[in-house]
Amino acid sequence: MTNKDSFLFQKGDPLIPGALRMPGGYNFCASFVEPEKAVLHIKDLTSGLEQQIKMKEGTVTGAGAAVFVSCPDTARLQYFYTLNGQIVPDPYTKWITDGLNSALPERKSFSGEEGRGAIIRPEDMILYKLHVRGFTMNDPSVPQEERGTWKGLARKIPYLKDLGINAVELMPVYTFDPLLPNGRRNYWGYAENNFYFAPNAAYAATDDPVKEITDLIGAFHDAGIACILDFYIPENQSVRILGDALRYWAMEIGADGFHLSGKTAAVEETLQDPYLADRILLLDSPMQAVSSKQQFRSFDHVYSMQHEFRQMARKFLAGRGDVTGSFAELFRCCPAQYHVVNYIADHNGFTLQDLVSYNEKRNDANGEGNRDGSWDNDSWNCGEEGPTEKRNVNALRRKQIRNALLLVFLSQGIPMLYAGDEFGNTQKGNNNAYCLDNEDGWLDWADASRNKERIRFVRNLIRFRRDHRILHTGYAMWGSDYEHTGMPDISFHGREKFSLESGIPAFAVLLNGHYAKIKENALFLVMNAWDQPYEFALPSLPEGYIWKKAVTSAPSSSRKKKQEENDLSSLVIPAHTIEIYEGVPACRS
Repeated sequence: MTNKDSFLFQKGDPLIPGALRMPGGYNFCASFVEPEKAVLHIKDLTSGLEQQIKMKEGTVTGAGAAVFVSCPDTARLQYFYTLNGQIVPDPYTKWITDGLNSALPERKSFSGEEGRGAIIRPEDMILYKLHVRGFTMNDPSVPQEERGTWKGLARKIPYLKDLGINAVELMPVYTFDPLLPNGRRNYWGYAENNFYFAPNAAYAATDDPVKEITDLIGAFHDAGIACILDFYIPENQSVRILGDALRYWAMEIGADGFHLSGKTAAVEETLQDPYLADRILLLDSPMQAVSSKQQFRSFDHVYSMQHEFRQMARKFLAGRGDVTGSFAELFRCCPAQYHVVNYIADHNGFTLQDLVSYNEKRNDANGEGNRDGSWDNDSWNCGEEGPTEKRNVNALRRKQIRNALLLVFLSQGIPMLYAGDEFGNTQKGNNNAYCLDNEDGWLDWADASRNKERIRFVRNLIRFRRDHRILHTGYAMWGSDYEHTGMPDISFHGREKFSLESGIPAFAVLLNGHYAKIKENALFLVMNAWDQPYEFALPSLPEGYIWKKAVTSAPSSSRKKKQEENDLSSLVIPAHTIEIYEGVPACRS
């Protein structure tokens, strides 16, 4: 047991699960149904030395067993366990290669005085969601050998920074079982069998996925961009393993937060974890954010996807007048206890381009006879299904995309942009591309070259939001003038002032800039999703101020002379048009 052709080992620490580098060697600890029959198989890739160690010769406590294996610092150990001759996966493994679990050397920790690399105030966050592989697989600006990898994604940081993004959400980057029960392969990563500690080697351009993703997150931080990781939690997942994994990604890899979906009990336990109290915890349901366990506490690090916003925004965009009031309330929603994320397109559902191009899903490429995916998409094809050469249809689609972006970025919640929506990426009508690890599921960066004007619109819209604090106050506005300025902090208008017209998909929002954290000009947001012009009552401004058009979804070629007279009593907004007016001093040109 101690000669030169074998490893020296002794009893290990049963309270440290997984394989952990420690002074003088590695501590191996795992749980087994019959720990006395478990065997550790190790190999030093440096020396070629291999050995099998019976776990019962280490420390056995209950179902857990641990051994400490001595080895030089130069050793690079690969390991796996067997029980009764069958390989037993180690859920704590931090590196999976060649079907085996690999122990890792010590890594730089992001905990302690260094802290997190990017701290973004919730009200300032601009969130961008992407799939690591699909983001660059079809991008000619990325070297071939780096496409679909973390290194490839790192090359796109200047693009994201220029767009105005300060937070990214990555779909699952841990190792998951890609084989699905229907025989297809899981592309997205929301799987039932996961190795939460191990970065997915398929997303690495090098042979060291841990270093590569750590470097990527460090590069995000250097650019002032926070990084949020998706974690899907199946019902059979151990809550302890999940918590340990999240702490590992936060403290060792440097993740700024996590989007948790799936098992409710695991989410609630995570909310109570004091070691994650400074990390973003993004949830799928507001009910999780205000669960009974913390109903009397305010968690500033808790965020919730506002799915109702997507549903109502899509219906409003398509001209549904029965949702106007409900959408207006969601538009201004800013809860005191947690933060909401607003979006209109996500990985699950139509892309933004497809939302305005298809009434029906086209999921035949998935091989399930178009039976998968939601049938209820609240979409409108603008007059013709799918690609068309009709100029009027394409012009309306471009305008509807600008309208959709305005609905998201003018709302009080945190705006989320799904990757590629800024340049018209399409999945050809597929609203459930879970298995399309091909050109249909990847972003087509040729669209970015064809749609530079759309990218410019998004960039300018993000800048406009950033420059107007009243669009992202970070606190709820209640529709009252509690500081006696002459107008409420927020108010809704239609054909008449302070009144929404029932059944019409049109409303306006007046934001009193006095109630921003820094006093600024008032904004009047007018939204007409109707198929005909709509006349809005125009609120009065203080003497010496006029309304000036700042943003419009109308194409530049059709913009009329700006209405800037202070004595106007109404505004006529064309069909399917959203505009922003700013109250500016009359002397301003």
